[in-house]
Amino acid sequence: MKTRYIIAAACLMTGSTASAQKTDLRLEALKGIELDYQGTSSGAANSEVFNDLTYWNFFAVRYRGWNGGNGATSTTLPDGATLWTFADSYFGLISENRERKRKLNNTTYNAGIVQTGEDTEDDFLTLNAYQGTSLADLDTYYKGLDWIPAAEDGTVYRPEDATLIKYDGEPLVQVLLSGYLNGERTETSVAEYTVTNGHELQLKGIRRKVSLANVNYGRAILEDDGHAYLYGELPRANIGGCYIVVARTSSTDLTSRWEYYVKDADGNWSWQRTTPTEDELKRSNIASGVRPSSPAVFTYGGKYYLCTIDTGAIWITTSTNPYGPFSGRRRLYAVPEEQQDATLLAIHPQLSRMGELPLSYCMQPVDITYYRRANTGKALPIVVKGPDRNYYDWESADLNQVHFLRVIGWQSIYNIENVGPLPDSNKESYLATGIHELRQASDAAARDASGTLYDLQGRRISNEPERGIFIRDGKKIMK
Repeated sequence: MKTRYIIAAACLMTGSTASAQKTDLRLEALKGIELDYQGTSSGAANSEVFNDLTYWNFFAVRYRGWNGGNGATSTTLPDGATLWTFADSYFGLISENRERKRKLNNTTYNAGIVQTGEDTEDDFLTLNAYQGTSLADLDTYYKGLDWIPAAEDGTVYRPEDATLIKYDGEPLVQVLLSGYLNGERTETSVAEYTVTNGHELQLKGIRRKVSLANVNYGRAILEDDGHAYLYGELPRANIGGCYIVVARTSSTDLTSRWEYYVKDADGNWSWQRTTPTEDELKRSNIASGVRPSSPAVFTYGGKYYLCTIDTGAIWITTSTNPYGPFSGRRRLYAVPEEQQDATLLAIHPQLSRMGELPLSYCMQPVDITYYRRANTGKALPIVVKGPDRNYYDWESADLNQVHFLRVIGWQSIYNIENVGPLPDSNKESYLATGIHELRQASDAAARDASGTLYDLQGRRISNEPERGIFIRDGKKIMK
């Protein structure tokens, strides 16, 4: 693997002066990880932010095949390997000067990578199939196909977060999906993968439309107290940012019954099983801030923490429960100006070694203007849109990439004790959970007493079939 360091020069807005680094990077716990000091978090001199150059090079410095993508959610697999999922991704060939040419690359709606170690590029296995691998055909050379296939009706899927459960005594990975048809978000679904040999995945099927479509529930998942808490975004028209909302499932199985945490008109919060209206969702924002987006959640020392991106920075808030509302807002990191379109924040507890907070975020490059001399001799402004900067120019392949951070000493922000690495709530939930009862055909339907109809594949149907077997109110009906 070729190593390339891309360091964005920026002030962290930590005060009038920058502070000297305190963390000793020679610590045994940090062995094998190369970090670059960026400064301190706002108002907390002992909370130090580092670019993680090791993981930047693992994911961003690639020259063939998958070479960049949006989002980077991570899920621990049974043998300790990590499943990384991405939404829109680039595949193809990158030049020596890091130029991504359109004719040599394509994009997919999703991608998956399994990481089995931290030593070489061979520890990272791309799960997408390739259109071709022969240099004789550059039109297909290492261009990708979708990892999660489109539905028969043309719906394409972008993954959110994922979880690992036990199904009939065997491991099962569930990936929450945002489904899009003709460019519009139309469903929230779940892809299920069986796991063999500890980390080998095989698609079992896609359970479609498990929840409402206008919120991308599952941008982050936290397993706690026998539930999976699902954090999502409802875009805020005109003012930007999102309403950050939360749902939960009755068990850690993402196809079990969903409940939504809603605040009524009188300001009272409660869990409800009925699908919330848009007005209810707008009242039920659990985050603080001006224009929060990209929720990422973790638990530590008996409390819960919600991180968001807002007004060019990454913020952290806290609560005594996983559903909030969250308060005590503090700034962790000011995103460099070149990366102001930062998005898709994620937390990776399995990477934590000594209590530090491992984060990642993606960025779309900002629009730039350059000037060219016109025939009249005057300077002619040329605007290059951010998405177009991901192609053609030198180092264009370094722009739309995942950026990794480690925040060491973040506990000082809230004056709490460092009790060691972040807990991996999904791993702990998986290890603690007994064997689930064998699922009926569509256990989502089996828990739904609302009269909704399902076929035996768990798909909702609008009318009772004239003949055959279907499910209503959790019971099989035969005609």
